[in-house]
Amino acid sequence: QIQKGLPLMWRDRWWRMFDRDPISQWVYGRVALLGDAAHPPLQYMAQGAIMAIEDGWVLAEHVGAQAAVRTEASSGVDWDAALAAYEAVRPEHCRRVLSTGRAWGDLWHLDGLERLQRNAILRSRDTYDYAFTDWIYGPTALTPEQEPPLYTTIPLSSVQVAAE
Repeated sequence: QIQKGLPLMWRDRWWRMFDRDPISQWVYGRVALLGDAAHPPLQYMAQGAIMAIEDGWVLAEHVGAQAAVRTEASSGVDWDAALAAYEAVRPEHCRRVLSTGRAWGDLWHLDGLERLQRNAILRSRDTYDYAFTDWIYGPTALTPEQEPPLYTTIPLSSVQVAAE
C-alpha cells in the first residue's frame, strides 16, 4: 500500500518554518502556558516534545512542593507560589534552547569558507565530548540556580582552512 501512495505525495511542496522570539511571561493569573504555546521550537535540536514534558514535570514538582507545606489554616495548594516558581525557571531555560536551536540551524546551513571552518571544528572534537549538549541533556532544573552553564562557543574564524 505504501508503494501505491508514494506517487500521490507532494514532492514539490516546501513547508515553511515559522519562528518567533521567546516570550518571558508564561503565567497570567492562574493560567500557565506549557509546551508549544509557550515555546514553539524549530526542529534543529529536536527538543519540542521534551520541553513540553519538562514544563509539566517542573510545574507538577512545584505544585507538589506547595501541597507538602500546606497547613491546617491553608488546606489547599498555594497556586500563586507554585506558578511563580515554575515561571522563575522555565522561560529562561526554553529561551536558551530556542536561541541555541536557531544558532545551530544557522550553523548547519553554512556554505563556502564558513562551512569548511565548521567542518574542521567538528572533526577536531573528540567523539565522546558532549560539552555542547551537556547543559540540555542533563537533569532538568527546578530553580534558576540549578540551570547548568551554557556551552562555550568556538568562533569559526578561529580555524584556518584552505579554500576549495
